[in-house]
Amino acid sequence: MTQIEVAQQDEVQSSGRHQVAPGSTVAPTVVAALVILFGCVVALGLGVLARHHANSEEFKGSEKIVVHERSFRITLSRTTVNDGKIGFDVHNDASIGHEFVVFKTDLPADQLPLGKDGDVIEDSPELKDVVDSGSALKPGSSRALFAHLEAGHYAVVCNLPGHYHDGMHLDLVVRQEPSGS
Repeated sequence: MTQIEVAQQDEVQSSGRHQVAPGSTVAPTVVAALVILFGCVVALGLGVLARHHANSEEFKGSEKIVVHERSFRITLSRTTVNDGKIGFDVHNDASIGHEFVVFKTDLPADQLPLGKDGDVIEDSPELKDVVDSGSALKPGSSRALFAHLEAGHYAVVCNLPGHYHDGMHLDLVVRQEPSGS
């Protein structure tokens, strides 16, 4: 080895870099960062896959309706479903809490009996409470709710103070599943 080659090798070693191939070097921190980045990407992918699989398993055997609650609107992925086990995948996409209540009723969702405060009278004889989140869903949260619904008309509402009045109600039709299915 010539003096120039020895000097270059000493320079590379003293800089904390290791020679990989003649004329090229890679800092160990870059390699470590790439390994960590790769690990994070793999972990993220596995997490998404696991959540999707868990979500699929949770709703197995039910007709799934994805629900999005926003200020002040409810959307359903489907507004007509067959009777039987229904799974509501409820997401609160708003910056405030919302509840999720489903009533069986012959009344249109925008004509439910209201109290003096403008909120739905939940114990009205014209309404049968079939699904209730029990408490407000916090902003950004999700909840899976299940019920066996028979054929008929249902009203989906958020009945937190003022929310029904502000438009958080929607009709849901459950039809009798055709025989032979």
